[in-house]
Amino acid sequence: MGCNDKILVIRRRFVLVNYCLLRNKGDFVVRTEIEHLGIGALVFDGFGTLFDLESAAPAFDLVFHGRGLEVSRWWRARQLAYTRRCILTRRYQNLWVLMEQALDDASRHFQVAISSQIRNDLCSEYFRLAMFPEVPEVLNALHNRYKLILLSHGTQFMLEKVVSHNKLDSLLDSVLSVDIIQSYKPELKVYELATQNVNLPSNAFSYVGGNPMDLAGAKAYGMKTIWLHRNAPAIRLMGLIADISITSLKDLSA
Repeated sequence: MGCNDKILVIRRRFVLVNYCLLRNKGDFVVRTEIEHLGIGALVFDGFGTLFDLESAAPAFDLVFHGRGLEVSRWWRARQLAYTRRCILTRRYQNLWVLMEQALDDASRHFQVAISSQIRNDLCSEYFRLAMFPEVPEVLNALHNRYKLILLSHGTQFMLEKVVSHNKLDSLLDSVLSVDIIQSYKPELKVYELATQNVNLPSNAFSYVGGNPMDLAGAKAYGMKTIWLHRNAPAIRLMGLIADISITSLKDLSA
């Protein structure tokens, strides 16, 4: 076995042990680890972290003949693909425009014709997304200890709508849209929005989200990272993009 292979084996073992320890330490230790990192501000992703994208599935069921969850997941994946294209081509389009384009793609892919009114109605479901059940309790518990920031791909109008719908206005110190700098995560200048908004060094911020690409960007910028994986995690990513791994936002406030 060569030197590089030995290093790779050691790294894999370290990551696996780190993962197992995190899974068995319990909520209190997760909180202790967060405090040990010296964090003063938590930066939350919006869609998929605070707000449940799958809560829009019933509206899609009505249009796509009972395939709402499948279609809404396909639609979301297409949106993310378009954001990556915007980064690569340096040609920004806001998320609402990308959502419309992705929904037209979904219409063709699933062979269900939709009118412009139906398209607008389905996109508008993002204004009414339900938050995950633990969100208000967690944000209430965290609000007095940290600055709480929402940093999202959504337009400012979209974010203000969904935040207001879920009555989270008083719990978030800042609601920030990438529209301000016309780019998407994981571009480093997106994370700079948060540090410009709160007067703390970058390593006093922790980004909380489930998308590995977004976490990698936050890590590269200098933020701490908390990986929220509500489903089974990809263990190989532990230690590379995440300082802490959690399975529920409740782990942050226990």
